[in-house]
Formats: sequence, structure tokens, C-alpha cells
Amino acid sequence: MPSKLPRPGGVFCLWWCNAGVMPEVISAARDVLEAYGVRRCSVCVGLSGGLDSVVLLNTMTRLAASFELDVSAVHINHGLQASAADWGRFCRELCAKLGVPLALEQVAVTRDAGLGIEAAARIERYAVFAKAGADFLALAHHQDDQVETFLLQLLRGAGARGLSAMPVQREIEAARPSLIRPFLALTRSELVGYALANGLEWIEDASNADLAFDRNFLRHSVLPTVEQRFPGYRSTLSRASRNLAEAAELTETLGRLDLEQARIGDGLLLDRLRSWSVARALNALRSLLGASGHAAPRRSRLIEALRQAFEARQDARVQVDFGGFSLRRHRGILFMVKNVRVPRG
Repeated sequence: MPSKLPRPGGVFCLWWCNAGVMPEVISAARDVLEAYGVRRCSVCVGLSGGLDSVVLLNTMTRLAASFELDVSAVHINHGLQASAADWGRFCRELCAKLGVPLALEQVAVTRDAGLGIEAAARIERYAVFAKAGADFLALAHHQDDQVETFLLQLLRGAGARGLSAMPVQREIEAARPSLIRPFLALTRSELVGYALANGLEWIEDASNADLAFDRNFLRHSVLPTVEQRFPGYRSTLSRASRNLAEAAELTETLGRLDLEQARIGDGLLLDRLRSWSVARALNALRSLLGASGHAAPRRSRLIEALRQAFEARQDARVQVDFGGFSLRRHRGILFMVKNVRVPRG
């Protein structure tokens, strides 16, 4: 059911409620819209029905007139909770009150794809976003989301790209819409303050309290302790994540340049790779895989492929299998070869 967090009592409550729109939230969103040219266009808000997206929808409707925006919303039912239909009804009623067109979308999340429920749901969600009939798709990610994602990726051993900050704006696909995140400079507590100040209602997801989920464990058990010692950790880790995003961009640029020097068809000249450091050779190899539409395997596996290619006897058959493709050595070239599975029977 729709809910509100308890409001503080007494005079402070009256002052807070009368304070109205919480200008820092409106100001932060306005700054993003100005910076990324979100004006005289259509904006579709990803609306879950939770606090963050409800605040975003409210903010976009407040700014619609001054930015000449045609605001709509999309709600995605992942079919993962028994109460999913209630979320859809809440979003429909909220959009009706605001006069905002709403698209209700149902997706089927594959539970056995080896990705985990959250990752599989994200893939389905972004497939819907990519087809949104708007110039921009607005999402309510904020600074706390940024920090939690950074720490989760760090604990999984991600590299610079995996540790990169979520960008304020990026393209989902070559065509529209362009994804925009107006709240990345704000904390969740600021969004809570906005919601309370403006009497907003939202739905609390019961699963957000389930510590079996890694993100919830960080949010409820780890980060409150971190904040006691390092109260500014959100902005500090967000800055670190942005720095890593720049480093990843430079690394990828170098990889593309090296690929131009070392590439022959679907392979890389081993003499050129030998002349570089291991890190640079690995980067060029990842660039080759990325240009061919393959996600890079673990570093240890790529290191082994390079070791065999460099050290095996000249007459030895070098082939390191990665499932969908193999890396094979032939006449001084390390080729990427697509694996073809022959049907049995």
C-alpha cells in the first residue's frame, strides 16, 4: 500500500511541510536538464512506484512548463513479486492525478540464465527502455545508488570500467531515447526530505529490507557504520568512481589505437603484442574481443592465452577455448575464431 515515512513532530514539522518543494532537489534536476539540453522535447520517466521514482516524476512535472517538456512515464512489471499488480495500480492512479500518460509493460525474467535475478531483470528493463517513444528516458538513480554499485563491483573484483560511475547521460542504443539521470548529485535522504515536504506517497518494496541481497546488506549493515567514521563517504567514493571512468575511457582509447596497429582481420600480430607490456597486450586483446561483440573473459584466462601463444613451440597447436569463441595461434598471429557447435545425432 502507499506509505509515507513518519514525519517529525511539532513546530519543525510545520516549517518543513510549509517549506514546499525542497529547492535543492528542483535545482539539481534543473541544472542537469540545462546542461544536457533537455528542452522542448519528450521525457519518459521510469516509474517503479518507489520513493525515488515518485520524486523524479513529481520533479519532472514541476519543470515541464519551464523546459517545454512532454512528460510521460513507463512502469515495468517484472512478475517477480505477488504484489506486482498493486504497484501497477498505484502508478496508474498517480499518473492519472498528475495528468501524465503511463505505459504499463510486462516482462518475463529468465531465472536460470546464470546472471542472477537482479541482472536478468535489468536486461529486460533496459530492453523496454530502449523502445520508449521519447527523446529522453529519465531514471531516479542517486548518489547512494552510485556508491552501492561501486562497492558491489569492487567486491566482485571489477576493473576500471566496472567501477566507473553511472553517467548522468548516455545513449541506450543508436536511436532514441537518450538516458538521463537528474538525481546523481543528490542523496537518498534529500529525496526523502522532498517527498515529505510535498506530501508525496509511494510504495515501499518489502524486499528492500531483505539482507540476503548484497545491495541491501551494504545499505543496512555496512554503510551506516562507514558513515559514522567517514561521513563524507558518498561524495568521496563518487569522485573515485568518476576518476575511474576517465581512466577506463583513456584505456579504451589506447586499446582502439593499438588495435589499429596490431590487427590483421580477426587476429593480432604476436610480434607487436610481445613488444608491449603485458597490460598493454591484454588491453589490445580486450579491444579486439569488444570490437567483435564479445565480453572479455577473466584476466587470468587471457593471460594464459597470451602465455601459450608466446611460449609454445612453433609447431605446437595453440587453442584456448572461451565457450563462444577460441583464441588460436597460426603463423605469428593470434586469431579469434568463433566456435561452431555440431549438433549431435
